[in-house]
Amino acid sequence: MLSRRKFSVGTLAGIGALAGGTVVRAAAQTKTFTLAVPSMKPGLDPAFAVTFDLWVTTKAIFSTLTELSPQLEPKPLLAESWKLVDPLKWTFRIRRDVRFHNGRELTTEDVAFSMTRLLDEKTGALSRSLLGPVASVTADDKYTVSFNMTVPFADMPYTVSQPYSAIVAKENVDKLMIAPIGSGPFILKQYDSGNSVLLSKNPDYFQKGQPQLDEVRMVLMKSMAVQASALSSGEIDMMLFAPAELVATLKADNRVKVVVGSPDRHQPIVMFAQKKPTDDPRVRKALRLASNRENALSAAAFDVGSIGNDVPAAPKSPWASGKLQQRTYDPVAAKKLLTEAGYPNGVDMVLYTSKGRPGLEEASIAYQQSAVAAGIRVNIKSIDIQQLYVQELSNPREFTMAHINWGAQSSGITGEPFSQFVKTDAAYNYARYSNPKLDEMLLKAGGVFSKDERTALYDQIQEILWEEGPEVIPYFAAQATAMRRIIQGYEFLPDSVVDLKYLSFV
Repeated sequence: MLSRRKFSVGTLAGIGALAGGTVVRAAAQTKTFTLAVPSMKPGLDPAFAVTFDLWVTTKAIFSTLTELSPQLEPKPLLAESWKLVDPLKWTFRIRRDVRFHNGRELTTEDVAFSMTRLLDEKTGALSRSLLGPVASVTADDKYTVSFNMTVPFADMPYTVSQPYSAIVAKENVDKLMIAPIGSGPFILKQYDSGNSVLLSKNPDYFQKGQPQLDEVRMVLMKSMAVQASALSSGEIDMMLFAPAELVATLKADNRVKVVVGSPDRHQPIVMFAQKKPTDDPRVRKALRLASNRENALSAAAFDVGSIGNDVPAAPKSPWASGKLQQRTYDPVAAKKLLTEAGYPNGVDMVLYTSKGRPGLEEASIAYQQSAVAAGIRVNIKSIDIQQLYVQELSNPREFTMAHINWGAQSSGITGEPFSQFVKTDAAYNYARYSNPKLDEMLLKAGGVFSKDERTALYDQIQEILWEEGPEVIPYFAAQATAMRRIIQGYEFLPDSVVDLKYLSFV
């Protein structure tokens, strides 16, 4: 029987309406781990998982063919091995001891079904384009599956590690959003859409000895300050995002430990390339020149990070170009470009931002302050993080921009960081930027297996993006995750997402 323990009034307000105004906590003998997140997008279908909270949840419920090691290499998960048969064909051999949560064996028929569903335009998954240039997926036998490509593609072992490529059961497809079954380390026990998720240990998980936690509860707490207070009091066990301004306080608490990753998280200002005035490359360049990058990094991350150069490859990425000139703050040059573009009196822009991710609102204010000297008058509108993504990015308007957040997995740490943002049909090309020449170069680079040749192509791609691309990328910040000291097994992963199966209580 689960015991009930009330949260404090402040914490409850941050969580939202949970059943009966309480949060279910396990009895003393049950290891219940509670994770707080600042946003919780409704729905649990991995094909539609585009936010951190969903990535954590779907990673716990479902399994992928591979997973990434902290050293950024794909390693076996459902797949025991894989090989490139010819330039247009990858094959994966899967384990024989995997079962879905309903007891049915997982086979390559499920892999083929899941991937075909993801690729089907009728499914409507944003992540469809991220899987790669896949023509078809076929089950060769019960334990061998083939990915047949339209063009050579080097990153297949990486892309099948991502949350959107999770394997689902055909008989469960109509219930994936609210009652999914997977083959992962945890089983869905309760789901209050948009507010909380309760997961229980999968006793038949194929990786022996995992998971060690009996239960995991994920709860919505929009306020980072409320999260920090709940962590100190022991009402939660981890906050996934610890904002820079709270890190020192959290580190001073002997009940809490803070893990800071490498500076790989970028927070671009998206300029809509098909809306005035940012349909003009000169205006986009002016908006970039109007960014005081040092001030932005200081405001967003208390200087814990590195200066950005308007391309999404983090300094740690193997594809980051060392040939680009570092762009600097130059309001005079920005004014000149605006005049050439037909805006001699400058421009008035609305910048949508949010408190829903650490540093966003602070960096937006820093941009507003630096841009005014260039004749760029920025009106900041801070809104809910889900509203930012669902409304403003999906329905861009003239004279608007959006300040958003990406983790390390989108900065070239786990593959290349360009196709997903700037390719014409890319899932996360929120700017609606389109350059056919760049599309051709990206397609070619994705099929090059020689690192030197591929690096040369990505250098050229970054030169184009540096000159005319659709984002202001002032900095790369480190992600800090805070947890109670009794939690062990946490390791900062390249995709910035906590893997719950490795956690335990001391």
